[in-house]
Amino acid sequence: MSDLPSGESVFCSILRGATLLILLLLSGCGMPSTGTQIQATAEGKLLQSFIDKLQAGDLSGLNMLIDPQASNRPDVVKALEQSAEILPDESPKSTEFLNWWVNTDNTSGRTSGASAQLDYPTRWVLVTASFAGQPETMKVTAFRVDFAVKGKDGASPFTSMAGAGGSAGIANLAAAWITVAVLLVAAVTCVLVRGLNRKWLWMLVILFVTPGIEVEPANGIYRFNFIDFGWADGSWFQPQPGWHIVVPLGAVVFFLKLWSQRPVANRPASGT
Repeated sequence: MSDLPSGESVFCSILRGATLLILLLLSGCGMPSTGTQIQATAEGKLLQSFIDKLQAGDLSGLNMLIDPQASNRPDVVKALEQSAEILPDESPKSTEFLNWWVNTDNTSGRTSGASAQLDYPTRWVLVTASFAGQPETMKVTAFRVDFAVKGKDGASPFTSMAGAGGSAGIANLAAAWITVAVLLVAAVTCVLVRGLNRKWLWMLVILFVTPGIEVEPANGIYRFNFIDFGWADGSWFQPQPGWHIVVPLGAVVFFLKLWSQRPVANRPASGT
């Protein structure tokens, strides 16, 4: 008797994986989604303080917000100085909080992050920061400042997770959710399906063979990453100043493997 997975077992495994995915997505309900809700979180408050000190060029104050292990590193100090130069001298006309995320595990503890978009007369600025620790003691562990010069229509190229966003933002968010859905269903199917050899290897292929393309026309940036780890740190769901599309290539190859092993009905020989 063949050890290859039957068509019925593969279908049932995929169905169970899809069911688990739905439960995981439903468990995420209740998280802050609007700009006002994000701003009220501990991450939103710390990000606002970070932006205020960055706007004022208060490097000593910024160092107090950053993880002590990184605050005195020369590259971090240089990055703070360069980021402060990106912000115009005048105060922004408005600040819109776009995104928020939090993860908790036994290895790294509680990690989180938030992003906000600043509206200046001549440019849009996106400030994103990652944090570590509990809400009352957390520190900034990483930050990024992007900007885009305003066009004639004055529209922001950054994705608004709290609002409608532009076409690039909608495409990025849809692609991110589709990619995560495919990865989760493929990973669960890999665990549940019977008769599959080297499951650990297939799991690595599914999770890590995820090439990504980033295009930022406003800044003239074009990147291709054969392995994009955005599913691990949440960056796939962060606002982007352009297009960011990731292909779950490993999962696609895995499903093609299962499809090639499906039982095929015996056909009568030709001429009979």
